[in-house]
Amino acid sequence: MENTGSRVLIETVVKKSIQEAKVDPERQVRKIVDFALEHSNTQNKKHFFQVAHDMLKQENCPYYVLLKDTISYVDADRILKFGMNLGYNSCVYGMKQLHEKEQEQHTWLPWMIPFKVNDDFISHMESIKKVIEEGKKTGIYTYAFDVGEYFDVVVPFIQDNEDCAFFLICDSNKITTKFLDELAYLKNIMVVLAYNEQEQGIRELRDMGIPYSIYLKYSQADLENIQNGDFFMSAQQASPFFTFLIPSDDCLQSVQEKVYNCVIEARNKGLYHTIPFEFMKDSSLIDLAISDGLYSHTNVDYYSFK
Repeated sequence: MENTGSRVLIETVVKKSIQEAKVDPERQVRKIVDFALEHSNTQNKKHFFQVAHDMLKQENCPYYVLLKDTISYVDADRILKFGMNLGYNSCVYGMKQLHEKEQEQHTWLPWMIPFKVNDDFISHMESIKKVIEEGKKTGIYTYAFDVGEYFDVVVPFIQDNEDCAFFLICDSNKITTKFLDELAYLKNIMVVLAYNEQEQGIRELRDMGIPYSIYLKYSQADLENIQNGDFFMSAQQASPFFTFLIPSDDCLQSVQEKVYNCVIEARNKGLYHTIPFEFMKDSSLIDLAISDGLYSHTNVDYYSFK
């Protein structure tokens, strides 16, 4: 994408704030949110940053703990690269493109595309390249790779699309020396590890300054621990930036609704020093915000070539 005047201005502000956050992280994050609120050009964006603004006024806001930890271990270049790709390319520049395309085509378009990396993925590599190329023309700058056993095959896509943000979903047993060597040169990524299997992987990612989150593929059996807060209390011990909740294939819609209510409450009240994100519901909410309520969908699925 082109370096627009707005992007250059915002990147300059963010870069300076990252440097100064080493000294006073609370003040700098408030400045960034205030800047974003002032320059928000839609009601949805204004509402989001106003909520963030009000939350950060709380002296004991737990997100300050998250901020301090992130600043302490994540390489500054990675914060800037991934943050700008996700925050500006995808959620500002890209969303404007998506909204215009949706109005032109009278249809829903996703803000993010997740891929399941498997044999089917490998047999359609050229098609995937075109999907991402066309996606960026539409305004899609965020992608998720559930890498499975095939991490190596996604590296070229990440390298060739430096203006995109990539979430790499994997288990700790994928954090091999070869895996880490590849990650060392990729600045536009966040690694997402499976909950309760992440301890060793996290130590290595922190040593390399690579941002990470964790995920739980939940079912009805997890509902009680989510509702009573035990899950979030446990999850935040790993200091993940996001805590993703992904419903299992057979998870009832009623269970997903209850889990999402817990996620909203935890996030809005700032109950934990990690950001809860329900994969299905929150992705749909972002899509709904882009289209201003004109178009919506109910399912977020991995991209399929079948």
